[in-house]
Amino acid sequence: MESEILEKFKTELSAVSEKKILSKAKIQSITKAALKAKSNYKHVVYNIERLMAKSNPPQRLSTLYIIDSIIRASKHQLKEKDVFGPRFIKLFDRILDHMLRCGHKEQLKTIRMLNLWMSNRVYPEAEIQPFREKFKNAGVVISFEEVEKAVKGADADMSIYSGTYKKKAGSKSKSDKRHQSSSATAPSLARHDMPTFSLSEEILDGTISEREMMELAQQAKIDGASLLGNNRELLQKVLQVFSSCLKQSISEGDNGNKIQNVLTKDFEYSDDEEDKEKEPEDVEPKKLTHNEVLS
Repeated sequence: MESEILEKFKTELSAVSEKKILSKAKIQSITKAALKAKSNYKHVVYNIERLMAKSNPPQRLSTLYIIDSIIRASKHQLKEKDVFGPRFIKLFDRILDHMLRCGHKEQLKTIRMLNLWMSNRVYPEAEIQPFREKFKNAGVVISFEEVEKAVKGADADMSIYSGTYKKKAGSKSKSDKRHQSSSATAPSLARHDMPTFSLSEEILDGTISEREMMELAQQAKIDGASLLGNNRELLQKVLQVFSSCLKQSISEGDNGNKIQNVLTKDFEYSDDEEDKEKEPEDVEPKKLTHNEVLS
């Protein structure tokens, strides 16, 4: 039975060699097959690494996205029993050697994935930073903002970096524009409860900013709301709880595929290539706009 599951995974994986670009649906299908074969995870990882070694640059990039998909889905579903994350990270130095033999475009997209991993805590910073330095030493830029803009151009959106990225003065992103468009309807901060520190305008995980969290607490007349203005650490904890609860509520209300949900929850790469394979239409997980969060 286990050998049949492993063979099914190998069959799914063979699609990488047959197509220049994989659709998100195909990556999800390969991910499902990999998780089903978790008892043979060493063989799964070996087959993926061997495929990357013999593939051309576009196929290597698709294989890298498969690795990312399996790691994040495994961490989400298997949690402390995750076997793929630790196994892949042991081989990652070798995997990155394959990516460094690709063109500049593939190298930038590899760094973008590492930046997203570090920002969204897929792995601890101490584990990811040496890989980033490896690319820096090879002459590849690793700055979050530079890489995001180089890969996505006008569509660069720094809000996907989950608060780790600190916006530079004057920089504009999609989240900035959304925030500006909603500022007219946002509640005003009461003058007598002005905080003792500068409130951040950065939106956390697509929800709200520190300033808006403070404003909502005051508007709801929550007991002790004034304490938030004197304790930034407390305000950030409240904001983290609010963000987590909101995202959990959205997730529980979505009856879609669980793997698809975790792949689209924080960040994805399906729009990295201009000539994507056309895929069947899926029901998108519910996403609230910034105005809906505030209301």
